[in-house]
Amino acid sequence: MIRTGTRDDVTRIRQAFAATRWRAARHGLVLDRTRGSVYTLTSLDGQPSILYDLPEVHSHLDRLTMNRR
Repeated sequence: MIRTGTRDDVTRIRQAFAATRWRAARHGLVLDRTRGSVYTLTSLDGQPSILYDLPEVHSHLDRLTMNRR
């Protein structure tokens, strides 16, 4: 097994994912990580969006926020 990050890195990544998952929930979305850095945002009516890293997830959520204004 090859380690690519320190324990602090892993903790930071988990915290970032948890914060982003909470942000998605406030928009009525469910955030899951499928493989590595591939994320799925699923609306409550079952429509999925496939995103490839957390910055892309944040951009998607930012667009949703702008559209609600």
